[in-house]
Amino acid sequence: MKRKVKWLLGSFSGQRYVENSRFFYEYLVENTNEDVLWITKSNKVYNHLKSKNYPVEYFYSFKAIIWALRSKVVIRSYSLDDTSIFSLLNINSKIYINLSHGIPFKQNNNISFSVLKRIIRSIFGIYINSLTTYILAESKNSIIDIKKIYKPEKIFLAGAPRTDFVLSKKNKNQKKSKTIMYAPTFREYRYNLFDDKSISKMNKFLHSLNTK
Repeated sequence: MKRKVKWLLGSFSGQRYVENSRFFYEYLVENTNEDVLWITKSNKVYNHLKSKNYPVEYFYSFKAIIWALRSKVVIRSYSLDDTSIFSLLNINSKIYINLSHGIPFKQNNNISFSVLKRIIRSIFGIYINSLTTYILAESKNSIIDIKKIYKPEKIFLAGAPRTDFVLSKKNKNQKKSKTIMYAPTFREYRYNLFDDKSISKMNKFLHSLNTK
């Protein structure tokens, strides 16, 4: 009997249960018979997934290590350490998929960096590229930036799992209205995105456009 392909997923260096890899993981668990495992360093995430009877293991558990070694498909959203260092062994037998986590795509060669840092980041970018079989592009515009780092044959255009999840939950009674999602990166220690006045103005503007 042919052994099933093993999928390994994680996010945010194993600390959080978020982003595209989370929603793709949930899709696989709920809609397919694929052999899937989420690994985490967080007790909170582990207990949450166990309570839902979802396949999960601690990052450095024996089962997680063996799974990482035997996995065929490795899914990440942030960085290589989303899953496990052991998934980086025997790389020729694995498929590495980067679902990414933001728009626009962050470039490795930021002109504001020093020359030395730009060189280091370029070398690291080459390494990351070698460990990326495919990378998700959420729009044709985002492909322009991604092509500056990744080879065109590695880029695939598709809906982001997290966005598809939100749209799938849209109330059918809202078909006649537009839905706009504004989701900038939030840094609580840097600034406050909204105040009561700006929220009120935005609500009035959206209501005038029959927009939710």
